[in-house]
Amino acid sequence: MNGYPDGICLDAEGAVWAAAMGRCLRIEEGDRVLAEVELDRAPFACMLGGDTLYIVAAERKGTEGMTPERRTGRVLTVHAPAPGAGRP
Repeated sequence: MNGYPDGICLDAEGAVWAAAMGRCLRIEEGDRVLAEVELDRAPFACMLGGDTLYIVAAERKGTEGMTPERRTGRVLTVHAPAPGAGRP
């Protein structure tokens, strides 16, 4: 995986979901990518609730684009191929 993951979670099949560089990746041991969710904004956290992947993401504007009036954060959801493992 290129870049650094920001938020990760584990699924019931032992794969890890990682938020990184405009996408969320499902990765198995050995760094093989099993699934990818492309996003139009920067993800910084992900979590599984059952078979739903919740992704917290916001537009990437840098610090100069951050104001109390400009809120671009979203919680996005997609179906995941395996449910979450345990509880956070």
